[in-house]
Amino acid sequence: MTNDGTNGPSGNANAKQIGSERAGAPPETPKKDYFEVYIEIISTLLKNEVRTETEIADNCGYAKEGKDKCAHVHRQIKKLALKWNYIEYIDGPRPGYRIRRVLETICHIYDDKHYASIRPDFQTSPWLTDLINGIYLPEYRGDGEFLEDLRKMLKTCRGMFEWYLRDTTHPHHTATLGETLGPSIPMVETPGISSTLLEWLMRKCVVYDLFISCMWLEYDGALKSKNLPEETLRIFDEMKQKSAQGKLKAINCILSFAITQNLARCADVIRDNNGQAPPFFEDLVKNFNKIAGHMNQDNLDQESLTKAAKEMSDLYAKISKSLDDSSPIDQISGRISGIGPTSKKVMKQSEKR
Repeated sequence: MTNDGTNGPSGNANAKQIGSERAGAPPETPKKDYFEVYIEIISTLLKNEVRTETEIADNCGYAKEGKDKCAHVHRQIKKLALKWNYIEYIDGPRPGYRIRRVLETICHIYDDKHYASIRPDFQTSPWLTDLINGIYLPEYRGDGEFLEDLRKMLKTCRGMFEWYLRDTTHPHHTATLGETLGPSIPMVETPGISSTLLEWLMRKCVVYDLFISCMWLEYDGALKSKNLPEETLRIFDEMKQKSAQGKLKAINCILSFAITQNLARCADVIRDNNGQAPPFFEDLVKNFNKIAGHMNQDNLDQESLTKAAKEMSDLYAKISKSLDDSSPIDQISGRISGIGPTSKKVMKQSEKR
């Protein structure tokens, strides 16, 4: 028989709590380890942008303590704010406590061994992901689809998340992402194609490729293992596809510009030659078809392919040089400069000689 008149199992250390529950009284809140409350506070503030002291107490499991619940977290909150400077109190429409929005501070918490058990909460924190995106990729603030991809990548890949998080504390990370990893496709020098345009087109590819590289390292190349979560594999394949699509977009931009530019030059040359194809166009179709036939054989080996590719490159260089002589390009704007009447007259006289 217990003190409140209920029957508790003999020798049961929880008899008092069981008896209280049967009598209708709220159960006593189990005591927590000293640092467990700190961990729960940080975890709560990672999952939520701002929390009042009362809300923090509720999230830490003290909701049933009534008016005394804040006493369980008050001292820890003050230490986190005043001693360690991990969190801060803000005023405004939504006053309360939050983790300081400084990556160096967040990195210190992340690396603190006491918080190792909640490191996954850092990766899944919505406001932390947005903070990282705003610092490193501010130009994409209006690109909802890409921002969602970034959230998925940071949530899925610990290596990529730590790359961004540790930028402020690791000197070798202070270079920009593009400088560190290099472009995802070679920078093609085409008159009229701005390097700024290509960097913009490939900037996303660099981020997608960082994710892909970090995933390979994190899973030691075992990304097709059946033991990996299906969602992880799905996100990996999705981002790999988006990287390829971005590169194709950049390549197609360069190709379409260069092809149109050369077509315009051909038209310019034919117009200036009284509507007739110039001599260097002779046998062009025949030579092209011959090389194209070599490049499309079913049994093509590496040596034959290399030879055919060189032949195509040499033919293009020859035609391009002839076009440069007859229809030059402004190397900055990419516009067809054309040759003035006096120069054309001199050229024709030289040809007659």
